[in-house]
Amino acid sequence: MSGIAYRAFAEGLEDNPGLSPRQWLQVADENRLAQEGEFGLGSKLGIFPDQDARRDNSIEQRFGAMADAMLVRESIVTDEASRWKLIEALAKDMTEAVKKLARNADGDYSADTYVGRFPAPAKVSTDVRGGHLSTPLLHTQRG
Repeated sequence: MSGIAYRAFAEGLEDNPGLSPRQWLQVADENRLAQEGEFGLGSKLGIFPDQDARRDNSIEQRFGAMADAMLVRESIVTDEASRWKLIEALAKDMTEAVKKLARNADGDYSADTYVGRFPAPAKVSTDVRGGHLSTPLLHTQRG
């Protein structure tokens, strides 16, 4: 799931990153702050039993809505533990995506080695026989 989000950002905005390298690095810095428990007003002003709870609140503020949108987009219903794993993966992977976009905005279009950590996207095709659509067939690409 996190690979889908990574590709949407890193590949979808590659030709026109939209922000300056400095602006993309500011986004990466905000992601880092979330991972350290320092993102958002709630994390700064909230009262938490420990730093882990502060971090959880911060990372939820930064990536929770994105995780929820991904789950809805993919029609996935999950439990809280699996949702949380997605949030943590997004925190890491989206930070790498914005760093790549910072490089692209600076004119560096060298090969993206980070994307190789994700499975290849699946392609859905339909098989038409006798004028009727049959059940979609799922094909996985390698590479």
